[in-house]
Amino acid sequence: MSRISFLFLTLCFLALTQTSYAWGGEIEKTPIISNVSPNPSRAVTTIKINANNTNNNYRLEVYDVIGNPVYTTTNHQNADKSRFVFDVSDWEGGMYFYFVVENDRRVSTGRIIVKH
Repeated sequence: MSRISFLFLTLCFLALTQTSYAWGGEIEKTPIISNVSPNPSRAVTTIKINANNTNNNYRLEVYDVIGNPVYTTTNHQNADKSRFVFDVSDWEGGMYFYFVVENDRRVSTGRIIVKH
């Protein structure tokens, strides 16, 4: 990826995180903190979240840079709601954007870099 492409994608990401709307869904400004590990990733990736309310359902949505859905979890109702674990080894290398959804509201966003 060239430096100009990377800079452009980074600026797009920053613009997405500063706005209230992205890909047709409203992002609520609630204090859900998410952390991707490892990032960049080649295989199994973990997104840890600080869930405000253990009674709520959480789901993860991942999109490529042009907005196509790449990965979506079903409602996250297991005993450990504080993380999502998934495999990116068969994904194309590049940047992806993720949203943590709490009870059908997007409450956190971030990016995942897949490197091969």
